[in-house]
This record gives sequence, structure tokens and C-alpha cells, in this order.
Amino acid sequence: MIYGRNGAGKSTLAKAVRSVKGETIETIYQSDFIDVKGDTIVLNEEEKSHIFVFDEDYVDKNIKFRDSGLETIIMLGQQAEIEGQLEEAQRILREAKELCDVQSSIVNEYENIDDKKSPKHYIREMRLALQGDDCWSGRDKMIKGNRQNTGVRDDTYKKFISVTTTKTRDQLIIDFNEKIKELRIAQHGDATILDKAPVISVEYNEEKIRDLLKVKIEKPELSEREQYLLGLVQSGDVTHLNNIVKSFSDDMVGTCPMCLQKVSEEYKQDLIKSVKKVLSKAVEEHQEALGKFLLCEIDIDFTPFIKLSKNSQLCINLVKKINEMIVNNNSIIQSKIDNPYTPCEQEIRGISNLIIQLKDALENLEIERLDYNKKITATKPIMDKLMN
Repeated sequence: MIYGRNGAGKSTLAKAVRSVKGETIETIYQSDFIDVKGDTIVLNEEEKSHIFVFDEDYVDKNIKFRDSGLETIIMLGQQAEIEGQLEEAQRILREAKELCDVQSSIVNEYENIDDKKSPKHYIREMRLALQGDDCWSGRDKMIKGNRQNTGVRDDTYKKFISVTTTKTRDQLIIDFNEKIKELRIAQHGDATILDKAPVISVEYNEEKIRDLLKVKIEKPELSEREQYLLGLVQSGDVTHLNNIVKSFSDDMVGTCPMCLQKVSEEYKQDLIKSVKKVLSKAVEEHQEALGKFLLCEIDIDFTPFIKLSKNSQLCINLVKKINEMIVNNNSIIQSKIDNPYTPCEQEIRGISNLIIQLKDALENLEIERLDYNKKITATKPIMDKLMN
């Protein structure tokens, strides 16, 4: 024990002993133990491991005080260390929140279409500049012979932003108007339909779907916990169970992400086994088979074919009807995916015949387009020049 007045050097001696032990002390350049002759005593690692220093630094690091109402809680050792880590984490959190607030403010500026810092502000300006009868939108309508001005999207400017010219705008307008006259003479009041009628490759098997919806998968013998997990499946919460398996399959996970309690490897494996028992291979294969029949809605733009009165409206009506049925059937199929153990009694609507009708209608639309174009004088070179 070293005893002395304030400023006598007690703390310096303690730091020197820590330095001999091997700790890095910024204020101590060199320190050694010496014998009575003044020779340096060389200590091995085992000997250094038996050196302990009890000073203010030790107290600050290992003993913490926290007020709790009218009492004070004293924390020692690991408790004090954890408290220190918690305080540091809270400090980092405060700093992170401050940074987040700053970044959120910046993001709000760049997301605000009325703020001149926002790219959206200038995209809107460009859209306004492209719209109107005397602008790109109106000229594009004139070239294509449409009834309404061509729609302007946020990315329309990308079509021609890199195009350059040596002529002035006035010169270009004169050239454009002369070329429009030439186009009208060539068209005799009409324009060639350049877009080919689309081809779809959608397949649908109602009988297979109905068989899958009627399937009843037998429930395995389950523990109380597994019964609870099964209840999640039957309520449509399969995603939650898959997330449990994903989280607890990670070797680095040592605490529950939901309740933050420590979990042993044995507990993790047991829980994964329970989930997989509920989500059996049969369930997985059944859900996968059902998922293959979840269709995306058919998306076809029939604007280019609006003049083809024989088949265009028929195609539009068929696509609308098919999409309504796809939405309805997808909802039924998804309900069976979410609850695979119980047969689904809902009746799906027949789509396959309508798809066949749509394919035939699209083929007839293409035939009508080709016949229509044969009657029109070749105008594509003129239109290409106008587009440029």
C-alpha cells in the first residue's frame, strides 16, 4: 500500500506498475522493476499476470453508482462494465439520431418537388416544357396521327437528351412543318401502324388448381409449442415461421431477436426442428405447386391498334375479363398457400378458354394490321426524319 499526500506521486507510481505489467500508459515512457543493485528485473508473462493495481482507474472502471429513487445502487465488476457499455451505446445512439435528423432534413429537401435543390423540381420543369400543342408532345401526336397529345413521363427526356443539332430552333420548326406536309400527302389522311400485335404465352390449368385446393395435408403429432406454431400457419403467418428458421440458423445469433433473451444452441436447434415439423416437406412442396399458378395480370397497350376496329376492342375486353379472374383466383390460391392444412372450398373461375380466345383475337389483330398497312403509302422514312 502506498500512502501519501495529494500530488506526492501515488497515481504516477501506480501507472508505472501498470506499465511494467504490459499496459499502454501514455504518460509513462519507460518503467522497470530493479533489484537492490539497480539492475533491471526481467519478468515473464506468468509473473506479470500476478501483478494487480488497485487505484482510481480501477475504481472508475469496475465500480459504478446509479441513483434509484431515494437509494443508490452500487454495481461491481461485470455489472459496472455493462453499465459503462450501456452508457457508451446510449451516447452513440444519441449521436446517430442527431445525424439521422440532419440527413432526414436533407432528404426532405431533395424529395420536395417545390424545392430547387430537388431533382424532381427540374424533372417537373422539363415535363411542362415538353407538354402542349407547340411542344414535343403535340408534334409527336402530329407525326403519329393520334387524337391526343402524346403523354409525357418523368423519363421521356431521356429519349433525346443526348441529341445535338447545328440548326436553330426556328430553322428546325420550318423543316418540321415542311416535312409534315410531305407526310400528309404520302399518308392520304392515314398512317401506317408500325407496332406488331403482341403474342402471349400464358398457360392455365384449372383442374390441376382445383385438385391442389382440395388437398388436405395431415397434421403431425405436435407438442404444445408446435400447436402454437401451427396456429400461426393456419392464421396465414407462414412468413413469420420462415423468419424464425432463418434467424436461428445463424451460428452468430445468441439472443432471441424478439425478446432479447439469451438462447442456447440446443434451444435454437430444437425450435428450428419444431418449425420444420410444422412446415413439413409435404407442406413446402404443396405451397410451391400452388405458387406456380399465381399469375401476373396481362399488360398490353392497345393504343397503336385503336384504328383496327374489328379486333382491337375484342382484345381489350378479353384482357380486362382475364385480369379480373386472375386477381380473383390468385386470392383463392394464396389463401390455400397461407393455410395448407385445410382444403379450400372456394371455386376458381375458368381462364384457359378465355386465354385461347385472346390468342386467336391477337392473331386476327395482326392480320388486320397487315391488311391495313398494305393500303397505306410507305411513310416510315418520312416519319423517321420527323422524329429526328
